[in-house]
Amino acid sequence: MVVSSTLSSNADAGSLCSYQLRSDGVHEFIFHEASRAGVNQWTDQLVHILEASPHDAVVPIIVDTRFSSMLPIAYTIEKLRDVYLNCAGCPTMRLAFLSGNTALMLFVQMLAQMAASNEADRIQYHQSPTEADATAWLLAAQ
Repeated sequence: MVVSSTLSSNADAGSLCSYQLRSDGVHEFIFHEASRAGVNQWTDQLVHILEASPHDAVVPIIVDTRFSSMLPIAYTIEKLRDVYLNCAGCPTMRLAFLSGNTALMLFVQMLAQMAASNEADRIQYHQSPTEADATAWLLAAQ
């Protein structure tokens, strides 16, 4: 069963980030616009997912930015840290990033890991060249 919803700040703005819970249990977010508003929509949905998950779970998440430009790096990292700082007993979150710019994403992954060093056991990052690679890495922790 796939549950889907479209996240948007208002009807006129269009879809900034779409979400679906895939049948394999992977939460998939596809960004259609790289903006702070899109990141806010994504992290708002993350809070709901994490709060609904068991504390000892590993939550697999694909973040696909192939259809948008690069997300605002510093803002994205700040928002992810806020999610965990404000979520008591959150489960581990595994994030597989899909991007058309692999070199830049490797740099982003390095920055994200440094920024989240205190949460290293609860936030894990991976740059995936393909959706199949992302899925394999995410499900390996299940």
